[in-house]
Amino acid sequence: MGRNMKKIMRSLGLAMAVVLIPASAYAVNLSSNDGNGTQTVTSHGDQSFTSTGKLRSNTGKKVYYRGIVIYNNYTDYTCDRISSNTTSKSYVTRGGSCSQLAPIPPSADAAGWKVCRDRTGLPDGCGSMGKQNF
Repeated sequence: MGRNMKKIMRSLGLAMAVVLIPASAYAVNLSSNDGNGTQTVTSHGDQSFTSTGKLRSNTGKKVYYRGIVIYNNYTDYTCDRISSNTTSKSYVTRGGSCSQLAPIPPSADAAGWKVCRDRTGLPDGCGSMGKQNF
């Protein structure tokens, strides 16, 4: 095999390795005024996902992850709380699962999350949504 052919084969091998890296391997950064962290999809189905990551409270107040099943051509489904609260100012492992209860025709396209503050007697405030496509 010639020198140029080896370079071409090596380049093709590297290109294939990059293409085959799953998108789910990348963590999604999430934040709100009250907390921040990351989430990564570990598995998903037609209308569900399971994820894990890190979460911390910016202020020492209770924060958690809210999960959302995202559809391109259908109304998104919010699961509300998918993790337990944390008040830790250091990152702790948090995650959970989100599933549409009644199966519907389209398959989900992505997982979504928000960092929310647990406020007793008041609506929970949440940051903007981050998502990861399947």
